[in-house]
Amino acid sequence: MKKNITLLIFIAIFLVITVTASNEMGAYTDDGQNEETATAKTDNEEEETRKSYEETTLYLQELVDRSLYLRWRLAGMELEDKISAESFMVAKMSDQPLVYLKKNSDRRYPLASITKLMSSVVAAENIDKNETIVLTEPMLRSYGHSPSLFPGARVRAYDLMMASLIQSTNDASECLTYFMDAGVFLELMNLKAGEIGMQNSLFIDAHGLSPHNRATAFDVVKLLEYIYEEHPEILEMTKVENFRLPDAHGRLLTFRNLNTFHNIPYFIGGKTGYLPEAKQTYTSMFNIGGEIYAVVILMSDNRRADLDAIFQWLNKNPRLRN
Repeated sequence: MKKNITLLIFIAIFLVITVTASNEMGAYTDDGQNEETATAKTDNEEEETRKSYEETTLYLQELVDRSLYLRWRLAGMELEDKISAESFMVAKMSDQPLVYLKKNSDRRYPLASITKLMSSVVAAENIDKNETIVLTEPMLRSYGHSPSLFPGARVRAYDLMMASLIQSTNDASECLTYFMDAGVFLELMNLKAGEIGMQNSLFIDAHGLSPHNRATAFDVVKLLEYIYEEHPEILEMTKVENFRLPDAHGRLLTFRNLNTFHNIPYFIGGKTGYLPEAKQTYTSMFNIGGEIYAVVILMSDNRRADLDAIFQWLNKNPRLRN
């Protein structure tokens, strides 16, 4: 199949060159060797010749474009077979995001810790980042915590967001909800989802431990786009490697960054996640060749391998021919 498409492209390009060269040679011959015949042509004949040439050129160009698109689409289908994720989406960000790759992008799946991106948006828009809260036992009951978050500690909202986004600390996300009355934070998460066009999303908690936190890959791209445009500081937080907070004994502890690819130059920001019910999840934005791409992977057996396959594909197929 690939050989046939390549041959078709070659033939189309060859025909374009041949027609162009033939037309130019004909014009040259007419001008240099048969001037009397050329001047005898009527205006109508010349117009018909010009239109015929333009139509042929446009047709051959369309043939080339269709062949290139077919090759591009075939490569995308081959990539789908290499990716373990049940759902994924790759879109180039522009005025109207251009979808490059997708699979089950309109089907809802558990998000796991991708949820923390939405809880960070709600915190950024509704809580002063320097406002502090004294941590209590009920705030710290979520599975997955840091020794720097302990009962009696006074912590800023900003620090809780950092802990949540960098090391995916569930307690940090839960603590953010206590800056508001019970239930208000989650209500705001779902309201924000509707506001930015995440029509098939539902948030049950602020950290993603519930498998009922669900969204489509398409919706997650909407979330990434919103964060990129309105809260780029959230994406910047996901890249930090040296964030530290004191533990109960005053020792400064560094939060380990769990975001895959966080230390590579073209990583703009994103979030990993894992639950048995969600498998491995991942979403990020990347700058590849000067173009901004949003990548979402849901229900993956190996998100690192899936991302590597996507990167290789993007490097080989940088632009979709329209």
